[in-house]
Amino acid sequence: MKRPTPPRAAPPPTRPPPPPPLPAFVTVAAVGPPARRAAAAAAAAAAAAATAARGRGGRPPRPCGVPPVRRSGGGGGARRRPPPAERRGGGGGGGGGGAAAAPPAGGGDAAHARRRLLAVAARAAAAAAAGRPRAARGPPPPPAAVAATVAAAGVVGGAGGGRRRGGGAPPPSPPPAAPPPAAPGGVADATPAADATGGTPTTPTDAPLHPDAEARMATAHALLRSHFGHDTFRGGQEAVIRTLLTDAHGGSAAAIFPTSAGKSLCYQLPALVYPTGLTVVVSPLLALIKDQVDGLVARGIPAANLDSTLDGDAVRGVMDAVRAGSVRLLFVSPERLKNERFRRLLGSVTVQLLAVDEAHCVSEWGHSFRPDYLRLARAAAEVGARRRLALTATATAAVAADIAERFRIAPAAVVRTPFTRANLTTLVTEVARRPRLPPGTPAPAVDDHRVAVLAGRLRGRPPGRTVVYVTLQKGVDALAPALTAALAADGGGGGDGAPRWAVRPYHAGLGADERAAVQEWFADAAAPEARLIVCTIAFGMGVDVPDIRYVYHYNAPKSLENYVQEVGRAGRDGRPSTAELLLCADDVPMLEGFAYGSVPSAAAVRALVDTVFPPGVAPGDTVHLSVYDTCQALDVKEAVVSQLLAALDFSGGYVREVTPFYDKLTLVPAAGGGGGGGGGGTPPPPPLPPAAAELLTVATVKPKNTYVTVSDAAGALGTTVEDVLARVDALVASGAYVATGAAKVRSRLRVARVPADAGGLADRLHAAAAAAAGRQVDRLWEVIDHAAGGGCMTAALAARFGTAAEAAAAAAAAAADGGGGCGHCAVCLVGGRRAMAPWVRPAGAAVTAAAVGGDARWAAAAAAAVAALPPPAAPDALARFAAGIASPRLTRLRLTRHPLFGSLADVDYRALLARAEADAGAGG
Repeated sequence: MKRPTPPRAAPPPTRPPPPPPLPAFVTVAAVGPPARRAAAAAAAAAAAAATAARGRGGRPPRPCGVPPVRRSGGGGGARRRPPPAERRGGGGGGGGGGAAAAPPAGGGDAAHARRRLLAVAARAAAAAAAGRPRAARGPPPPPAAVAATVAAAGVVGGAGGGRRRGGGAPPPSPPPAAPPPAAPGGVADATPAADATGGTPTTPTDAPLHPDAEARMATAHALLRSHFGHDTFRGGQEAVIRTLLTDAHGGSAAAIFPTSAGKSLCYQLPALVYPTGLTVVVSPLLALIKDQVDGLVARGIPAANLDSTLDGDAVRGVMDAVRAGSVRLLFVSPERLKNERFRRLLGSVTVQLLAVDEAHCVSEWGHSFRPDYLRLARAAAEVGARRRLALTATATAAVAADIAERFRIAPAAVVRTPFTRANLTTLVTEVARRPRLPPGTPAPAVDDHRVAVLAGRLRGRPPGRTVVYVTLQKGVDALAPALTAALAADGGGGGDGAPRWAVRPYHAGLGADERAAVQEWFADAAAPEARLIVCTIAFGMGVDVPDIRYVYHYNAPKSLENYVQEVGRAGRDGRPSTAELLLCADDVPMLEGFAYGSVPSAAAVRALVDTVFPPGVAPGDTVHLSVYDTCQALDVKEAVVSQLLAALDFSGGYVREVTPFYDKLTLVPAAGGGGGGGGGGTPPPPPLPPAAAELLTVATVKPKNTYVTVSDAAGALGTTVEDVLARVDALVASGAYVATGAAKVRSRLRVARVPADAGGLADRLHAAAAAAAGRQVDRLWEVIDHAAGGGCMTAALAARFGTAAEAAAAAAAAAADGGGGCGHCAVCLVGGRRAMAPWVRPAGAAVTAAAVGGDARWAAAAAAAVAALPPPAAPDALARFAAGIASPRLTRLRLTRHPLFGSLADVDYRALLARAEADAGAGG
C-alpha cells in the first residue's frame, strides 16, 4: 500500500521517436487519463479472450507438484491450503511447484507467454482504471518509451532477449572475478558525505570498468527522469547503481539504506539498462512484491512475479515468458530458490542481477536469521548470476561484513547512508510492574496501568496518525478496545474541537482482506479523525505512509534493529514527530522466554538426527521428511527445525536440501464424471503410457477422484519419488487426467556424508541452538541498556548503524560542553540526565528452581497442563505452558486457549524449566 508523495518539480522530458514496441503483454498496461485506462483494460480483456480462443484446444498439462487452483467440472477435490512456507510467500514447495510445462511446438514460446501474461497486464490496467493511488509524479510515458529512451542512449538494443541459447542473443561476457571477502567488521563507508545530501559520489577507479560504463550511466539518468519522475538520485542510489552498471568493484553491491530511502530503484533502473537478460528480485514480503509488479507493469516495464498466489497456468506462463526473454524483472520469494526446476530455468537464461531484499537475514549475527537466505547466497553462484545486490534497512558492521562475504561483495561496494533524522524525537518512559497475580488467576492480555499511561500521552499531545506496537496478537486484540474505551472517557480525546481518535487492530492473524482494509483506512489522508493502529510488527512491511506523527512501543522491541526500523516509520515527511518506548520490567521475562523457550530439548535434537540419518543410510541416498509431522512429533517449531537442517547443510556438509514435493496428489478423469472433457461427442483420450498406467494399479481409484500417495507408490513399485512424479506428469500430459489437489509437503535431503557419532552431532546442534537463543536475549538487553543508559541515544544508534561521518558528528555533539547533544532524545532533552536507574541483568547462575519456589501459581498451571498433555508431560511443555509460549503440541491440543496459559509469564523461563525438571526428577 503506497501513499501518494508530493511530486518533484521536473520539466517534462523530451521523448525520442518510439522504436518497435515491447512484448505484447506489457503494452496493454495503459497509463494516462481514467477513460484511456478503462479502454485499455477492456481491450486487454478482449485480446486475452481472443488469444485464448486461437490457442490450444485443451488445458496445458499441470506438473504434478503444483498446488491446486481449480475444480474440474462437477468433480474434483477441494483446493488444499498451501504449506506454511508457501503461505509466508514461498512457492518453492512441490516437485513441480513453479515448474513450467513444455512450451508449445513450433516455436510458440513468445505466443504462449503472451497468452499467460496478458491477463496479468489486463489486471494491472483494470486496477489503474479503477483509480488505484499511485505516486503523484505525473503520468509515465507509454510503454514503448522504455525502449525508445534506452535506444536513444545507444546502449540497449531492445527489451527482449536474455536467453543464453537461441534467439540471437549475443554470447554473455565472462562474469566478473570474485572480489576479496570483507574483513571481519571492516565494511567501508563507501558513500561520501556529499552524496548523502545529493552530491555526486566519486567514480570508483580501482577495478576495470565496463566499456560502455558512461553510456550506461547516461541511459540510467534518462530513464530516471522518463520512467521514475526524478531529476536526481537520492543519497546513495547513484553509488550503488554505478557499481552495478559499470562493474566497478566487481559489479556487485550492498545498499544499507533506511526504510523508504529508495532501495527498490537500485535494481529497477539497472534492469532496464542491461541490454539483455533477467534481474531476479528476492523478497519475503508478498504484499510488497505485488505492489511493485503492479506499479512496474503499469509503467510499461516488463515485470512478473512467481509466488504462491499464482495458479499453475500463470506459473507456467511466467516461466515461458522468462525463457522467451519477455521479462526484465522477476520477483520471487526466498523459498522459490529451493526448487531445482526453477534454478534450472535461471541457469538457462542470463541472470544479469540477483537482488536480495532483507539481506540481513543471511547473517547468523543478525536479528532475524533465516536459513533460506543461506541458500540464496549459494544459488547466486549456481545460476551464474553476474552481479549481486544485497539490500537492508539496518545492519551493524559485523552483519554488513557477513552479508558482503556471503554474497561476494567487495567492502568498497557496501554503501551505507545516514539514518538519523533531526525531526524525530525519541523518548523513554519507565512503567511500574503490575502486582503479582493470585494463584489460578489468568494473566490479563494488557496492563491497565500501562494503558492509562499511553492514553494520557495521546490526550496530552496534538492528535496525529499513530502506530502502537505490541508484541503478541492477543495483546493487540485486547489493547485496541481498551485504548478505545480509555480515550472515549473524555469524548474520544477530542476537546477544543480537535479530531476524535479512531482505533483499529492489525496483525497477521487477521484475514488478508481485513488487513488490506485496515491499511487503506489508516492511510486515508482525508479522514476527519486522528487514526491510530494497534499492531504487531506485521504492520509496516512494505507500507509507506509518510505522515505518521507518533510511534509508541507498548512492549519493548526484541532488538535495536527492530527498534530503529519501527520508530523510523514516523515523520518520513520531514515534519516533527515523536517515538516513545514504554519500558516495563514485565516485558523482560516474556521476551526472554520466547528465546529460551524456542530451544528444543536435547532428546528432540537427537531424535531429529536419527530421523535424518536412519540405519543403513549411505552417501547419495535421499531422505524424505515431513517437516509438519516432525514438528508435531518433537514439539519443535518449524523455524527451529529449518535452522537445524540448515546447520546440517551449511555448517557440517552432511546433507543438501533439494526440491520438496507434495506427497498427496488428487487427479480427476478428464473424460466423464465432470472431468473437463470427453463428453458431448469428444473423442476419448489416447491410450496411457505403460508406466503411467502401472501407476494407477497402486493408486486409490474412486468414481470421481484418483488419489496418489507418492512415497507409498514409490515403495510399491520399487522406484524413486522422482519416477512417480514423472509418471503423474505423464498421466496429466496424456489428457486423461487433470490434477486438482496437492497436500502434505515433504522435504528431501540428499545425504552427503553420514556422521560417525550421531550423539556428538546432536549435542553440537543442541549447543548451537542454545547459543542462538542467548544471542537473541543479548539483543533484547541491548534495547534495555540503550533505553536505560545515560548517554545520548542518537549518538549510540549512529555509532551502531550510521555512517562514519554520521557517528562522528553525533559523538562530537554529545561530548560538547553545553551543546545539548542531539537535542531530540530522552537524554539530551533533559540536559544529559536520566531519571531512570540503570537496569541490572540477572545472572544466569542465580536463576534456579528455587526462583519459583513454593509459588502456588506454578502448582495450578502445572496441574492444568499435566491434565491435558499426553503422559509423561515433558518438562519443556510444562514450562512453555506456564510462560505462555506456544508450541506445535500446545497449539494442537488447544492449550494456548486455556485460561492459565501464560499465568507465570512474569517469571524467568529458565526458572520455570528448572522447576519442571526438578518435579520430573522427583516424580512430581
